[in-house]
Amino acid sequence: MLNNITMKYMTLRNLLLLVLAVTVMGASGCASTYVPPDYSKHYWPKEPLKARLRLINIIKTDLDIREVSQTESIFGETSEFNFIKPGAVVADNNGNIYVTDSYKKAVFALNPETGSIRKLQRPGGWVTPVGLGIDNVNNILAVADTGRVTLFDFSTGILLRDLGSSEGFKTIGSVAFDPVNRFMYIVDTKASAVYKYDYNGKRLSTVASMGTGEENVYYPGSADVDSNGRLYIADTMNWRIKIFDKDGNYIKGFGSHGSMPGQFNRPKGISVSKDGIIGITDTDLGLFMLMNDEGRTYSYLGGIGGGPAQFVTPMGIYIDDNDKIYVVDQTNRRLQIFQMYTDKYYEEHPTPVSGEGTAPATNGAAGDDNKNTQDSSEQPATVETPGGGQQ
Repeated sequence: MLNNITMKYMTLRNLLLLVLAVTVMGASGCASTYVPPDYSKHYWPKEPLKARLRLINIIKTDLDIREVSQTESIFGETSEFNFIKPGAVVADNNGNIYVTDSYKKAVFALNPETGSIRKLQRPGGWVTPVGLGIDNVNNILAVADTGRVTLFDFSTGILLRDLGSSEGFKTIGSVAFDPVNRFMYIVDTKASAVYKYDYNGKRLSTVASMGTGEENVYYPGSADVDSNGRLYIADTMNWRIKIFDKDGNYIKGFGSHGSMPGQFNRPKGISVSKDGIIGITDTDLGLFMLMNDEGRTYSYLGGIGGGPAQFVTPMGIYIDDNDKIYVVDQTNRRLQIFQMYTDKYYEEHPTPVSGEGTAPATNGAAGDDNKNTQDSSEQPATVETPGGGQQ
């Protein structure tokens, strides 16, 4: 009996010692510990020019916005969230970033400050959520879900209303808000139409319908409204940006088919900053552009690839009030976030943003992670900078 008890005790002790040894080995570096990437050196253009864009973060999984737990630091990290087919992006003033994922039939709310990830729920679920719109004045979030638009109060999570079957939508690509005049614009991509609504859900007019004329649209991708109530439409298959006033009158447009600065192959996402800088994604060219309302290119960044500031099928874009630029990199299954430095920023912060950096190639593509791909004499022809100054 004594021998059996002794053997059991020794077996238990050896097991405990083994567990302790594995734990110590894991803590000393044998486990796969997640180290957040350092993007501080990724800015464009490189010195001696002032930085105008800096990469802040790339979000692919929850590990990119939350701290690794003590258990994970010992035994290795585990990801509980990832994108499959992200499409649209907007952000509220509370630090929440909203992203649609049509494959997962989900709308995610990510908060890098708190590390939280939530799903936006709708009774009956989502069909194919692809588009978003946000009104940060009245706390309204719109989700474009195939032939339906669902409106939420994002401060409370309360569902406000659905606009759906009775409106005859086909496939909605985007929603844009004019919080001052309380108008809502719905972009029906498949119908090649843009509709104007009031905040009670009443259709007021058709701003643009199918066609190739200046006042028409052909498979428009998205829309946004500037601080003056002007509507900007990414007219995808006409390769142009169209601008309308708050009464629905056509003002002007710019762009043509091509791959040179000021041209588009497939303009998809559009967002207008508080200072009137227009961000546009081009899914075919694999980049985003920053332009003014005359069609002058301030700067552009991208190139087809999987590295930092490279894209494969960039879709939604959003510029918040702090000049952060959020770009959905769909095929790479991630969200890239940049900081824009305008002339106004440098007036308030005289010291230029600096670092080793990586420079865009002559077509606007980001350079290699660890080296510059061109000197300052080889910068692309986008020398005017956000804010209207010259490099």
